Amino acid sequence: MDEKGYHPGSAAARLGERLILAFTRTTQSDCVREVIVDGKTIELPLHKRVEIPVTMPASGDRVFTCGMKMFEGRVVVAK
Repeated sequence: MDEKGYHPGSAAARLGERLILAFTRTTQSDCVREVIVDGKTIELPLHKRVEIPVTMPASGDRVFTCGMKMFEGRVVVAK
């Protein structure tokens, strides 16, 4: 996560798959100090990896945003 957004901005997973979203903030920007996943706000300390376990939903994508909701990333269901 940097001042331009998430890298990569999207990834693919299977329905119901359990995975770990890993974030490392590399900028001082206020916008990216936290990430919102499943309605929960999680602090992202500078230059420290934060891992968030999630399970893909039965349908649709898993979306996450920065704290200010200016940047969005997603895990899409692989077809």
